[in-house]
Formats: sequence, C-alpha cells, structure tokens
Amino acid sequence: MLSLEFEVPVELLNTIMDTILESEVSLKWVYYSEERNSVVVRLSVPREELCEYLLRLTVALPTSLEVSVVEAKEGHTYIHEAFLINVEVMSRTYPVVILFEYTRGKFYPSDITIGIKPNAPRELIDAVSHLTIGRVRIGDAKVVKRIVTKNAVFIMLRRDVNNDTVRRYWMTAV
Repeated sequence: MLSLEFEVPVELLNTIMDTILESEVSLKWVYYSEERNSVVVRLSVPREELCEYLLRLTVALPTSLEVSVVEAKEGHTYIHEAFLINVEVMSRTYPVVILFEYTRGKFYPSDITIGIKPNAPRELIDAVSHLTIGRVRIGDAKVVKRIVTKNAVFIMLRRDVNNDTVRRYWMTAV
C-alpha cells in the first residue's frame, strides 16, 4: 500500500470524499486548517490502483494539485511526486497525471508515468512531452511501456539517472 498526501481548499473535501468512495482507497486522516481554510488528506491506495486513482482525482478536481506519494518497500522509504494538472490543447482542457518516481535517485525521477483519458487527442501527448516540471523535462525520458485501459492511457517513461548525473556534473564544471 502507498500513502498519498495532499492539501486542497475545504470546499473540495466532498469531491475528494466522492472519489474515495468510488475507489479501492482508504482514508487515513484529514487535518483541517482553519487559518488556511484547507484540508490535508492522507489516503492509502494499492500500488496497482495508484495511477487510475490519481487520474480519477484529476478529473474530479477543478484545480491543479501536487500529491506526495510515500512507498515503503524492502526496508526503504521512497517519496514520489504526482502532479495533477489540466492541459489545454485545441481549445479544450484535458486532465493529465504526471507521476515522478524516485526509486534510483533522490533528486531526479528515474521513472515517469503520464496518465490521460483514452479519448485525448495526439496533440495532448505532444504538449505533455514538451512540459518541464522543476528541472525535469518530460521529453528527455524514453518511452518503455504504454498501457491502454477502458478508462485511461498510461505512458511509462524511464530516465537514465546516471547519464543525467554525468551531464549535470559537466554542465556545472564549465
């Protein structure tokens, strides 16, 4: 099981709760911040349901969201990031999930998963591949797998962490 944690305005709590009730997700706790008028939510989700749930959450929310994903595996704790965004292409807005997994490095993701709805146009994939989040350019990663389900398309990408480390070293040494 993975833990998800994120903060949303309190008026979106019912929307979040609806996505929990429709999924294989367990609510761990909710913390209400009166001064920020927001709630921090922690959920538990099975690994195989992670991307599907994040896409469902992206569709339900009217705003972009950053989600922390904590994974405990083989005596290690990994902290991943998911970005739930809406991308405008051809005068329409499409929900997109971008999951950064940090299993082989702490500072740059080794694996990236992009989740979109199956009816999204090809131009959406092109637009997402040109995105940069922080220092990570999505287009620098190589496609390793594509999974198509009834409700989603997931594109798995892999970054060569060792080459990035060498490239950063040479860039900063100059």
